[in-house]
Amino acid sequence: MDGMPTSNNPPVPARERAVPLVQTFAAMLAQQEQAIPPRPTAETLAQVMGVVVRLPGIFAAMYDDSGTYRWVCARFGAELGIDASRLIGQRFADLFSSGWSQERLGLMEEALRLGMPIPTIEIFRGRRVESLVVPVNDAQPRPAVVYMGRFAPVTRPHPGDPRYEAVRQLQHADWGPLAVLTQRELEVLRHISRGLENDEIAAAIHRTKRAVEWHIKHLYEYLGCRSRVELFRYGIEAGLVAIDDAHWARMLADRQLRGERDEAK
Repeated sequence: MDGMPTSNNPPVPARERAVPLVQTFAAMLAQQEQAIPPRPTAETLAQVMGVVVRLPGIFAAMYDDSGTYRWVCARFGAELGIDASRLIGQRFADLFSSGWSQERLGLMEEALRLGMPIPTIEIFRGRRVESLVVPVNDAQPRPAVVYMGRFAPVTRPHPGDPRYEAVRQLQHADWGPLAVLTQRELEVLRHISRGLENDEIAAAIHRTKRAVEWHIKHLYEYLGCRSRVELFRYGIEAGLVAIDDAHWARMLADRQLRGERDEAK
């Protein structure tokens, strides 16, 4: 498994290919057992991953129960700005916050206990990602999972959508370029992605319209945007519009606990 996938992997029959990973996430969930059977083995996953890493927009990695990367595809390394080969042996704690690491290790423990993939939604590198955490049931020398993800921007909320009932929304985000923003600036960006005008945003965050304009000025500066349309795209790429208010509050609270940029205004 440590060498997966290689060019020597046998071809995967069409009926076994991970086609759901390039369709909508609803389809990915509905056909999950076709692509990844219950209690998948290292051999089965090696075949699936041989297909997955060639699909556009999909990135993947394997890590063990200590949070150490054992295999990383080139695309995953590129998203972190690190050569994939250099990620092998790196631990979550070397790259991400403790909260992020603990949440992913807890998810891994659950997937291994259930012996089944767990679908998730998260913010990774400041963009919305739909993913699967797949247990490797015979991994050696330590228990391990394979993580498969794809960036999936959204333009409208989905809370209450039955297609997402089984999807775990992760609380600890990797904000990427959005990490430079204050809590208030993130809130303004979220409302922009929902299509609100400045006076509507002011009412929603209980600030003056002038204050909102000041926050938007900062958004332009920090994100290198030149128009409101570009700010809108940032929010869409991050999936901010699809996060319900309760989960959003938890994400901001976690961000504040980690001491990321904040303000009193």
